[in-house]
Amino acid sequence: MRRDTLVFVPAWNEEENLAAVLDELRRELPDADVLVVDDGSTDRTADVAHAGGADVLSFGENRGLQ
Repeated sequence: MRRDTLVFVPAWNEEENLAAVLDELRRELPDADVLVVDDGSTDRTADVAHAGGADVLSFGENRGLQ
């Protein structure tokens, strides 16, 4: 089911921090969809995002701010 609110979470090599961010997001906005934008991470950021219930968009390389 799609919800009315979508939260984008930009992430680059955030494996160690992302689970806590997603937990807090779920507490504060339990009805929101969450999309983690993995900006070319070289760690397990995308895996942590998936495990936390987020949808993930992964880029193959870091794009920074463009």
